[in-house]
Amino acid sequence: MRRLDPPEPGKVRSMQETRPFAWFDKRVEWFWDDMTQHELLLYFYLVTVGDMQTGCSCHSSREITRVLKIGPSSLIKARKRLVKRRVIAVSKDELSNRTIYQVLPLPILENDRIDIPRLVDLDAEKKAKSKKKKPIVSADDQQENNRRQLLKLQELLDID
Repeated sequence: MRRLDPPEPGKVRSMQETRPFAWFDKRVEWFWDDMTQHELLLYFYLVTVGDMQTGCSCHSSREITRVLKIGPSSLIKARKRLVKRRVIAVSKDELSNRTIYQVLPLPILENDRIDIPRLVDLDAEKKAKSKKKKPIVSADDQQENNRRQLLKLQELLDID
């Protein structure tokens, strides 16, 4: 890939500044198509505000929802999904009862995209729990059921 020349070469940011900027693992682009808008917002927010060494932050839910302009239920859903994807960890501080967020190393290696929990996988778990299993009906049984229903319909309509 060709190296790009910056439009403002005298203003290139660096890690040596007094207050370093947040950095993103470029591999996040491998699966951001599978993340919801709220997941992306929360993930990038947590990377931005997290401590450089540990990736930890403890911003309140009220502060996060205000900055991201999302509702509390959207925050909770996005947080649960990011935890399931293994890109953040969440715990409660016992003394202050504040939520502690930690941005984790991405759970992927090069060419290892299969292990990433996809949005479809997360939704499938929920659907599987709520879905009732239908009894398996053979083709002969289905044909017999259809014949009975047809006879009942003919009786109701008095068709000979």
